[in-house]
Amino acid sequence: LRFMTWPQAWQRQPWCAQRLQGGPLREVGTHFFFGIMECFGHGCVRRVVASVVYADDDGAEGSAAETTVHGTIELVNGLAIALEVLTDGVAAAAEGEDAYEFEVVGENGALLLDRFDTLKRTAPEDKIGWVVEDGSYGRIESVTSLVDAIRGERSAADCGVISAREGRNAQRVLDAILASGGEWLEVNYD
Repeated sequence: LRFMTWPQAWQRQPWCAQRLQGGPLREVGTHFFFGIMECFGHGCVRRVVASVVYADDDGAEGSAAETTVHGTIELVNGLAIALEVLTDGVAAAAEGEDAYEFEVVGENGALLLDRFDTLKRTAPEDKIGWVVEDGSYGRIESVTSLVDAIRGERSAADCGVISAREGRNAQRVLDAILASGGEWLEVNYD
């Protein structure tokens, strides 16, 4: 996740910049955490390690949301997922424009979910191209296509409504990332 500014221009309510209710991981990252669990099973995240930098640099005593996060999400099957969040305009600018990306790389190719509404095959070279380009606002086409592709299925499945338990599981992953302090931390789903 890269943001030239946080909160975004359309998020100018004070809570979006605050740690308790806002921030890029809470506002956007949880959607990706849910997507990881849709792909690999709810409760699939075993542990996380992350370094988090906050805008007010006051650690646990501060109230401002995170500006930079670097970490790893490890799944129960041993897969590791790199996590990067940049909201500092200088750091994000070095990488380019705002980005909401989730890339899955496997033995047979790679898929990039971009902005929740576009899915592109990025490997192998002879198969690069759009799977879903500019999907609907609900974004279900891109997410279901990504899940189906990972599962080896060809047709889109109905994701249905997210349950309270599934939403809470995404929140548990977020909580572990923010509490990690640069050390591996098991995700507690209880």
